[in-house]
Amino acid sequence: TAGSLLTYAVLSYAALSSTATLYRSFEREIFLIDLATLLGLLIVALRADRLWPLCIAALQMVGTAGHAVKLADPQVLPYAYAFALRFWGYPMIALIMLGTWNHQRRLIKFGVDKSWSSSSARSAPQPPTGPIG
Repeated sequence: TAGSLLTYAVLSYAALSSTATLYRSFEREIFLIDLATLLGLLIVALRADRLWPLCIAALQMVGTAGHAVKLADPQVLPYAYAFALRFWGYPMIALIMLGTWNHQRRLIKFGVDKSWSSSSARSAPQPPTGPIG
């Protein structure tokens, strides 16, 4: 997830329009990068067994929806459009930090932290321990 967001940041910076036209019209390249990032984050969120990846995907979805606002009303102020796209990155970083902190806390407390991905190998079913009845 952190790698996806880092890649997103680099690609978005490279795709920005010139300063004279920045956010004055629909940013097609940024939209495509946002959409690809959203799809990647959704895949992670649907496979994860933690809440924070789902929250990050939801924030990315809200940011991506900011493009629809600009398409629906081209008169949206550039500052409002930029805010709608850029703001969500800060809570995303905070969620990654929180997820990392929780992981470290579980490692300290239990000595191990179970895999959070449903794509990991599952353990064999355990036989019942009580009397069958």
